[in-house]
Amino acid sequence: MGIHKQVLFRLGGEEYGLDIFSVEEIVQHIPLQPAPTPSKHIAGMIHRRNQVVPVYNLRARFGLPDAPIVTLAIVLVKGMKVALAIDQVVEIVEPEEEEVHMAPPLLRMTDTAYVGQVIRVKGRLVVLLDLDTLLTEGEQERVEAMLRTGNANPTG
Repeated sequence: MGIHKQVLFRLGGEEYGLDIFSVEEIVQHIPLQPAPTPSKHIAGMIHRRNQVVPVYNLRARFGLPDAPIVTLAIVLVKGMKVALAIDQVVEIVEPEEEEVHMAPPLLRMTDTAYVGQVIRVKGRLVVLLDLDTLLTEGEQERVEAMLRTGNANPTG
């Protein structure tokens, strides 16, 4: 049995994938508010559908140069809504079983635990993100605190 459809997105010239069932929506040009608990990877927060949603900067997480945040993929990470800053959505694909490979152990080190599987799409390799391992323990605690504080007193 193959895996679910994947939303492929570009970030810093590379392509990554997210399970389509983890993506709630893709939004653009939403103004960011400062985060009450700043961190290197949390770029701010947005107010969306009566909820405060932290914005997670994947460029910072992946060690890429900074760029303006324009496109957000709102996803569920361990039951929490988080907006991932991405460059752009490329396409939605449904890989066949033979196109799905476990990521080599070298790619799944402590700092890159978010690497789940790798798929082959039209001759190129795409890393599928494991959202359950994307946030560090400290980041998860900051996001939970932000959600408790922000959703109690939403602004915007």
